[in-house]
Amino acid sequence: MEALRATLATRGIGMNIIHNTDGKAKGVVFTCESLSFAGYQIDRSMTYIKLNQRIDIVQKITENTAISASDDR
Repeated sequence: MEALRATLATRGIGMNIIHNTDGKAKGVVFTCESLSFAGYQIDRSMTYIKLNQRIDIVQKITENTAISASDDR
């Protein structure tokens, strides 16, 4: 999530994770200038859970690709 936050920041978009009373992440809010939107308001694919799932998938693919490349040597 930090890499996504940093990439968005270079484009002038802020990203904040919203936590429930137990301290668990429950949502994401994107901010640009004075406008703020919850991820689900932009698109259902932009919820915290969906973004987190996609990031995990990309990380696993990247790790597997790196392992495959080292095995090929």
